[in-house]
Amino acid sequence: MNVFNEQIIVNATMNTTILSPAVPLVNLFGYTVQAVYAGNPNGSIKLQGSVDAFKYATPNQPEVPMNWNDIDRSNFVITSAGIYTWNVTNAFYTFVRVVYTDASGGTSTGVLNVTINPKGP
Repeated sequence: MNVFNEQIIVNATMNTTILSPAVPLVNLFGYTVQAVYAGNPNGSIKLQGSVDAFKYATPNQPEVPMNWNDIDRSNFVITSAGIYTWNVTNAFYTFVRVVYTDASGGTSTGVLNVTINPKGP
C-alpha cells in the first residue's frame, strides 16, 4: 500500500484566496485532507478536482492541470478557528487541490495549514 502524508499549505494567512498545489491521484484509491485553521478566519474552503491528462501518461501534457471543478458537497464556511477533514474514497479524477476564498475583505488574521494523505496500491 502506497501512502504519503504531505503538507500542501503551510502557515498561509487567510486574508486572500489560497490555492494549494495540484496533487496527482494517479494509481490511488482515495485520500484524506485535513485543514487546520487558527486565529480569526472568515471565508470558505473547498476541494476541486481535475481530469486533465497526467503528464507521464500522455506525452506533452502540462505539469499543472488547466481545468478544475468543485467537488460536490466539499465547500463549507469558516468563521472561527478549527479543524475540518474530508475523507474521499473512489476518487477517479486525476488531480485534487484545496481552495480557500477570503470573505473578510483582506482583514482576516487566520492562518491555514493543510495536509493530504492519499492511499493506493
